[in-house]
Amino acid sequence: MRTYRSFVLPLAALFILAPGCKTVEYPPAEADLFREASQNGIVVNEGFNRCLRFVSAWLDLADSTTGLIPRNINDPRSRDIWNAKDCAADNYPFMVLTAAILDRHLFSGTMTDMLATEVKLSSRLGSLPDTWSFSKQAFAVEDTVISDILFGS
Repeated sequence: MRTYRSFVLPLAALFILAPGCKTVEYPPAEADLFREASQNGIVVNEGFNRCLRFVSAWLDLADSTTGLIPRNINDPRSRDIWNAKDCAADNYPFMVLTAAILDRHLFSGTMTDMLATEVKLSSRLGSLPDTWSFSKQAFAVEDTVISDILFGS
């Protein structure tokens, strides 16, 4: 897993070590702003790394056959299903945004593949998704329950 720091450090070294650079003196008010920005950069870097670790941890829990993430990890039934109202609506978008901003390879690979698999497996009523069971490798319930499908969509 790449971290945000792995992208920033080489770029920062380029600017710091670049020949011909000269020190710029800023007025005290501007110097304070640069100091604050530098401190905020450390916090932002930590936040980016935590976001990437979150995505990585969920991908470690993905179903080995489909690559889809489970609804939840707190009980066996939730670990066995992918559903639209939790996985697709809540967790997956955060994972996609994180990857789009911080790891383009992950975004264009795993996250895009996951969406294609989701559409392929979970589309039940036209393109509207229904809950998928990893253990059954089929929809979690045999009947089409339109109210559940509409809620998830």
